Amino acid sequence: MNKTGVMLMAIISLILASCDVDWDKLYPESQNPYLDENYFVLTKTLPDALEIKGNSDENNTMVPLFDFEMMQFLKGDSVAFEMEISDDNYGSSEVSTIVNGNHVFAKGSDLLDIFQRKFHIEEPRDMNIRYIAYKRSSNDQNTRIGGYEKYFGETTVTVTLTIIEQAYYMVGDMNGWDYYNPLRFNHSDKDVYDDPVFSIDVKVPDNCSWKIMPKSYTDLWNGLLGVEAKGDESTEGKLIKDGQSGLIAKSGLYRFTINLQDNKYNIEFLGDSGDSGDSGDSGGSIDSGGSYLYIIGSNNGWTQTASQRLYTENYADYFGYASLDGEFKFTNAPDWTHTNYGAGAAEGTLSTDGGAGNLSVSAKGLYWCQVSTAALTYSLTQITTIGVIGDATSNGWGGSTALKATDDKMLIWEGDIAFSAGGEWKFLANDAWDINLAGSVDNLTQNGSNLATPGEGTKHVRLDLSTLPYTCTVK
Repeated sequence: MNKTGVMLMAIISLILASCDVDWDKLYPESQNPYLDENYFVLTKTLPDALEIKGNSDENNTMVPLFDFEMMQFLKGDSVAFEMEISDDNYGSSEVSTIVNGNHVFAKGSDLLDIFQRKFHIEEPRDMNIRYIAYKRSSNDQNTRIGGYEKYFGETTVTVTLTIIEQAYYMVGDMNGWDYYNPLRFNHSDKDVYDDPVFSIDVKVPDNCSWKIMPKSYTDLWNGLLGVEAKGDESTEGKLIKDGQSGLIAKSGLYRFTINLQDNKYNIEFLGDSGDSGDSGDSGGSIDSGGSYLYIIGSNNGWTQTASQRLYTENYADYFGYASLDGEFKFTNAPDWTHTNYGAGAAEGTLSTDGGAGNLSVSAKGLYWCQVSTAALTYSLTQITTIGVIGDATSNGWGGSTALKATDDKMLIWEGDIAFSAGGEWKFLANDAWDINLAGSVDNLTQNGSNLATPGEGTKHVRLDLSTLPYTCTVK
């Protein structure tokens, strides 16, 4: 055999021999202080039960996972952690963590996304949780602490997701399964997690099928709340996501009450609605109104798809802002096949006669509209100013600081406002208290509770009245 062949055989032999080398013994990780599993110790971990509230779009909370104490430390050292979650059915997933001092957190939105999309948690479930730790050097190189099979803080936690949305709606035969004009449940002004009960009084026809629609509903076939068996006539029971439609056999006026903490419903018969089952009236809320009243007119080209909307809290009285110019009408759906409201015989009155004349304003501008579909009356107040008022502002409660309309329809108002470190504020129209907005920045309502100061300093405030719910940003 020539020299080349001898050398090749020697190299192959060396490679094969190297496969038997115990690299852990040759270079034990415990000899490297950076890789020693005693580099740190956990001093606090998750409790046995973990409840996460909200949904992934609105949950901005930080969930505390554990605390730790450094046992070995050199200048430039830091520690990073990765959370691993698993169960017996869906395998495992990793979640990034945030280290703040010696406290470790995960974003509530990240945990919700994993628990919902990966593990499909709907009932409380035991989840296996453990952590991978890395030593991060000053040059941002990560070294796994304890080796590639070392995990820390291994535990089993019972996870419960409590997801209550800000609004729920009724759909079914009582509104012709009209998903664009559902019947909104009433709710108190408390946080939905403090008061998870919603209710609505609704007229139903004979053999009325029903389901519950969450605010976030976007899919025609998925996401509705129903019952386990189609046509279930039970007056109380459990609401099931993507469930079947319930049934009310006898027409009349009913009160639906839903508790989203327990996912329970209750149906109470209040009495005869005064409509016979074959009258052609498919039902509706107690005044046959919907969640919105639509405004169509010359200002939106008489185009139903561009209709502006008013909102209601009792399905009889509707409120809201609208940009008006010339003639218009109100309708209870974004079409002409449902009820439309034109000019009545007297000023400030309405008629449901399809041939009634159009309503009108004498001056183009922004208006605060109030409509009673029960009394068939309406009023319009032109809005000339909108400002910010409150003891969180420099003018206090004695006068508002003006915002400026920044679009041609006067539906967007903006301005820079100096806020104090404490106090409250709200929006005020025409420098008069009869038209004001507050509540929460993502759901501003007439006469809503005062908003808390966003913090000391000058902030840019932007009020959006172009769509419901009315919202504002403060940056």
